[in-house]
This record gives sequence, structure tokens and C-alpha cells, in this order.
Amino acid sequence: MANKPNPRRQPQPTIPPVPTEATTSQQVITQITAEASWTSPIPPPAVMAQYNQIMPNGADRILRMVEDQHAHRISLESLVVRGDQARSFQGLLCSTIVSLAALGVSLAAILSGQGVIGLAIVLAEVGVLAGIFLRTDSNRRQERQDRLRAMSGPPPSANRAQRR
Repeated sequence: MANKPNPRRQPQPTIPPVPTEATTSQQVITQITAEASWTSPIPPPAVMAQYNQIMPNGADRILRMVEDQHAHRISLESLVVRGDQARSFQGLLCSTIVSLAALGVSLAAILSGQGVIGLAIVLAEVGVLAGIFLRTDSNRRQERQDRLRAMSGPPPSANRAQRR
């Protein structure tokens, strides 16, 4: 990330009023306001040096704050990933138990002479598992496409539409 001032926000000096006959004997006060911004979480070196002039170790405190925030963000992302893995394993375990139970019921139905019912249970189970697989695959594909779009930015046609 660059530490460049934002070009859209240029300092706007305040223009003093033009003295008139009523104000010529009065003192004219000029106020100049400057504003700067940057896209990086760390200010440019010149601003960091000014922080050090104002407060002892001011720049170090800012850097420590940025590093702490970065470590916090990493720990939160790790927690989310571990939670997703645990939920995924729990879902896999539950679906395995339900599938084995359905196979057991269908086998019991077939062995007791109810072959049509046993076959219907097996076919229903296979249909449900296939549907879950296809939906999960579709969701993953959509997530990948969304992530790719977010990383590459809006398509060129969207940029043209926004400029008009």
C-alpha cells in the first residue's frame, strides 16, 4: 500500500475577506486549513517524524497499534477457519450416521420381504446425497467466482456505466 496523500482531498485554503471601508481599521485574520489522508494504516514517514516530535516514541506506538490489529485479525480468521472445519466434520459425521441408518432400515425391509420399500429407501437416500453433493459443489463454485470478482474489481463495462 502506498503512503500517498489522497488526490481527491486537496488542502483548501480559506480566502480572507477583501477589506472594505468598515474593516480597514480592524485587524484581518486569515485562517488556512490543510487536510491530508492516506490509504495505508501507517502514515507516511514525514508524518511519523512529526508524531515523534509531539510525543516520545509516537511513531513506535502507531506501529505497535497496527501490528496488534494485524495479529488480532489473524487470530480471528484462524478461529473462523477452525470453526468451519469443526462444523464440516460434524456435518460429515451426522450424514454418515443417517446414511448408515437408512441403509440398515432398507436392508431390514428387503430381508423381511418388503423389497420395493427397501429399494425406495435406498433410492431416496442416494437422491438426497446426490442433491446435497450438487448443491455444495454449486455453492463452492459460486464462492470461488465471487472471490475472484472481489479480487479483480468490477468488470470494465461496470466502470464505463459508473462514469456516465
